[in-house]
Amino acid sequence: MRGNMLFQIQNFLKFFSTFCLIIGITLSQAKADNLSTCLTGKYPSLCNKSLLTDNQRQQADAAERSENLKTCLTGKYPSLCKRNLLTQEQSSQVRYAENRENLATCLTGRYASLCNHATLSSEELTRVRAAERRENLSVCMTGRYPSLCNKSILSTDELKATETAERRVRTEPAAPPRPSYAGRRGGCEAGHWVDSVSSNGEIVKLEDGSLWQIDLVDQIDTALLTCPH
Repeated sequence: MRGNMLFQIQNFLKFFSTFCLIIGITLSQAKADNLSTCLTGKYPSLCNKSLLTDNQRQQADAAERSENLKTCLTGKYPSLCKRNLLTQEQSSQVRYAENRENLATCLTGRYASLCNHATLSSEELTRVRAAERRENLSVCMTGRYPSLCNKSILSTDELKATETAERRVRTEPAAPPRPSYAGRRGGCEAGHWVDSVSSNGEIVKLEDGSLWQIDLVDQIDTALLTCPH
């Protein structure tokens, strides 16, 4: 009886020791994985700093600041830039980068709603307004998109030409259907696929060698278009 009880106790202790060893290994691996994530600096929300030592926490904070600075200095993602992690000098560099990227967007003239006009100098604002008028006139003169044409910034002659274009479009016979690319990703017109895209999305070449000129308002889609063969 006593020998049997001793045997059961020994088995329990072996099982308990094995269980503790497994738990210890699991926790050690979890800490190692967490440290690896923290030290990239890319995923602060996934980093459990309560599992870090003081030294590891300092390294994780430094990595996070470094990755944040990289994002900020592109100037492209102001909403993702944590400005509270920047030094005064870094903040100045980031403002310069953001103003540079904003100006580049503004000078296309195509995305007035994405352009922060408030950060532009007087000379830059003049150039941007000219670009916006030029792009607006291009849209207006097609006659196809009256709702996208801002007629309030057209000259008298430009307005007359726009109205003429709109009347011509209303009276011309319906064009045969053409491949539609807007909003498509990875799927092409049945039986055809895109061989190449050129001129920033203005010209699309299909596999059969045919060339298609894309309307101005659709070019932002075709410029990003990638269709597998």
